[in-house]
Amino acid sequence: MNAPKNKNCSIRFFSAALIAVLALLPVSLTNAQLIDGNFDNLPIGTAPDDDMAAGAWHFPQHYIDFDPAQSELTNTTMFTIVATDPIGEGGEGNSLSLDSDVFDIVFLPNIFNSIVTTDLIFRLETYVPTEGGNATFIVGGDHGGGGWAFETDRGPQVTCFADGTIVSASQEGEPIVVGQFEFDRWLQFELHISLEDNNYDLYYGPRGENIDLIASDLNFRTPSLLSFIDRVTIAYFGEIPFLGAAHQYFDNFELIILGDVNQDGELNLLDVGPFVEVISSGDYQVEADVNKDGNVDLLDVARFVELLSS
Repeated sequence: MNAPKNKNCSIRFFSAALIAVLALLPVSLTNAQLIDGNFDNLPIGTAPDDDMAAGAWHFPQHYIDFDPAQSELTNTTMFTIVATDPIGEGGEGNSLSLDSDVFDIVFLPNIFNSIVTTDLIFRLETYVPTEGGNATFIVGGDHGGGGWAFETDRGPQVTCFADGTIVSASQEGEPIVVGQFEFDRWLQFELHISLEDNNYDLYYGPRGENIDLIASDLNFRTPSLLSFIDRVTIAYFGEIPFLGAAHQYFDNFELIILGDVNQDGELNLLDVGPFVEVISSGDYQVEADVNKDGNVDLLDVARFVELLSS
């Protein structure tokens, strides 16, 4: 009969001890948010090009100035904001359309308002019509290569090929087939990214259904370690001979910073109280599941302290 009381006492003691310990540590601050991840505030017909952004989706000036003799990095007609409703069942709001038979290499980034230096989860949804696909999404950061260079800047790099395969790019640039996707329906991808280990786990499933782990410990495209993440990029490698044209839609990009339990875009001491509350309530919150084992409990404490003080 005394178990609940003893549990509450243990949690209160743990809470006070955790706050006391953290107060003595040098605490890092992560403050990053992804803007315009669902495109709903962007006017239909907006096409990010060299002169005009589509909200946070835009071609930086150094992309525009890149030597066209080497390759194009921008394209004025490939991307457009469209209404989601006609695309597939359950669609609403707006989406980003990629539609091109111009065989350039193009990178359209959304650059966060600050860098992320800790573990994170990245989510997005995509729709591939029959005979479509061939678009790539990349999570990375500008480590000296302008934000696109495979030698220094690319973390997870995933492509939905027109043959229905889900492919992760290896550090050598080789395609690693990790699964099959369904055409003509909205799909969700979730990437669990570890900067410490320079790899990620990839989850996949139809929109509105459970997602499954389809591959774990996938290497980043960049061989060198990434110390931070600052962007997500939609890319099309049209100069690859076998790739063909691209036709695909994207929506609902979401950045989750592990440890940011109060969901204000910052990882700091203000998350300690909410973290303790989630543990004591027995509820599940993805930001509090910092050891990524599917539960929020005392086993998350050590990793939570590590994320705050690293």
